[in-house]
Amino acid sequence: MTYSVRFRVPMPIAAYDAMHAVVKEIAGGDNGMLAHLAWETADGFEILEAWQSRDAYLRFVADVWPQVVQRLGMGETPAPEGEEFELRGLVLPGTTPVFV
Repeated sequence: MTYSVRFRVPMPIAAYDAMHAVVKEIAGGDNGMLAHLAWETADGFEILEAWQSRDAYLRFVADVWPQVVQRLGMGETPAPEGEEFELRGLVLPGTTPVFV
């Protein structure tokens, strides 16, 4: 079953850009993520993610996030708290559509 989560982060978009660059270096390709969208807001940025499973997401948080904060010198910064939601459908060109 897919797992979907939304993050509202009150940090400058430059922080997202730095974290995203490091995540791309560390995580590489197939880590169970189906989609990742991010955009700037008036008070920071938001992220929507869809994962193959909750376990895939939790592996990412346990394995990748600590490396990201270490590389960026962010100390013991925990992964942002996300708001889970039920994804009803995801269609990306060139992929198999996901429908609940």
